[in-house]
Amino acid sequence: MFFVVVNKVVSGKGQNVHGIPGIVDEISDPNYNIAKILAVDCASKDEVRENLIIPVLTQMSERIEEADKRLLKDLDELGENLYLAYRAICSQTKNAFVKSVDNDLKREFEPEIIHIVKKMQDELRDLFYGKYNDQRKLPNKDLEDACAQKLRNILLCVPKQEEILSKLKEGDQDQHSVYKWATNVVRLRIITDFTTLNDVLAQIVEKMKREVLDIFCNTGRLGAIVPFKENMSANDWMAKFLETTEAQEKYKLLYEPLVSFMQYEINVQGFIIHEVRDLLDPIDMSLKNEQYILGNLSNKEELSEEIKEIISGDVFELRTKLSEKLNSLYCIPNKSLFAAIKDLYDRITFTDGTVNGKYTTVERQWRYLYEDNMNFVLADEYNEAAGMQKNASEWNDTIRRLGEKNLKEYFTVEI
Repeated sequence: MFFVVVNKVVSGKGQNVHGIPGIVDEISDPNYNIAKILAVDCASKDEVRENLIIPVLTQMSERIEEADKRLLKDLDELGENLYLAYRAICSQTKNAFVKSVDNDLKREFEPEIIHIVKKMQDELRDLFYGKYNDQRKLPNKDLEDACAQKLRNILLCVPKQEEILSKLKEGDQDQHSVYKWATNVVRLRIITDFTTLNDVLAQIVEKMKREVLDIFCNTGRLGAIVPFKENMSANDWMAKFLETTEAQEKYKLLYEPLVSFMQYEINVQGFIIHEVRDLLDPIDMSLKNEQYILGNLSNKEELSEEIKEIISGDVFELRTKLSEKLNSLYCIPNKSLFAAIKDLYDRITFTDGTVNGKYTTVERQWRYLYEDNMNFVLADEYNEAAGMQKNASEWNDTIRRLGEKNLKEYFTVEI
């Protein structure tokens, strides 16, 4: 990415015009990243300007974006390598104290670890078996209230008479094409409004996940490894926890159910939108014969009023039918929440399988996780047993500060 200038001497002492092609061939090595080779009479200001300065500036301006991308790509590769190295340092630093603990100390903590895990699992079981088991038989109040507002909005989705009249006044529109246009508008407005229920459902799921993580972080003491900060979502915490503990590599039987739980969501596309669309059939001209309209274009004012009344009547009937249909759907979120917690409990309590060619159980992987992080989750007991309370506390603070930067985003260059 540099330019080579061959000083061209046309005549007199040092004349080299005839030898320049050989020099250029010699310099033109594919191993060198040369932008351009320029033969220029450097004694001539005009030639320097025309054959050196202008070509160089022109090519640089034309290719500066390409050059930037190449540099950013190199930086990104360097950042990836730096991230892997930093991650290795964090991992080795975190494990330095743990590896210094002999097997006798691990055995000493084993009953306490088993007790913590069992208590955490029991509280999770109580959550779905008690509260969410009772609620799954009932409509979800948050969804019911939100849908009540959407039902009130339905009549507002019908185009106003002024909108219909304006459309009728367009030269190439007849009453049937305007009616079809109006039905298209109202269907899209209703569907768009109901789609915003995704925000409500996301809040419902987030509330449930935070209840689960409260058990993990407090009863299970996992918040000592990754604190659950106020500005974190439940998924943020789980992603950070899985990365910090290197769960994908070390605790596969725990990693998979936690990822599945992290990805769990409820959306309106799954159980509401298709019901709404079914009931919109009467105002979908692609699915029915044309609507009979009495009015004609000779009196567009009356015609616009007639079209609005026809659609308003269909929409009023739609609202009644949809209200009845939704009554049978309000329990679905609570049933789904119950199933999500139950599935998580079963997987983190009873799973077994082969990992790296060896049979293991999720119970054993819980023990490994706590042993590898005992200087956090069992900080007081660990420090007392190791006889190094002050040093261990300072060491843990250092590890935590290192871990806060152990995120790939800090080492990535946006291209």
